[in-house]
Amino acid sequence: MKEEKITQQDCVLRWWKKHKYISTAESFSDLYILDLQGVIRNLKERGFNIGSMWVYTKNIYDKPVRYKRYWLEPVNYKGE
Repeated sequence: MKEEKITQQDCVLRWWKKHKYISTAESFSDLYILDLQGVIRNLKERGFNIGSMWVYTKNIYDKPVRYKRYWLEPVNYKGE
């Protein structure tokens, strides 16, 4: 029996079913995806509406840092 190939895009879409947001750190530590921005770009090219925002915090050395969080926007269908 042939094993189903799961793409990095599939992994991110599955992540969003359980979690509201994903960041580069989460994608690396939990999904082993190094280039989350590339995956997000490919999903956008496929027509997914993805939101993002910068999160500002401090690192363990009390220096300011920022990272981006991404989420899948809800689809708005217009009834006819």
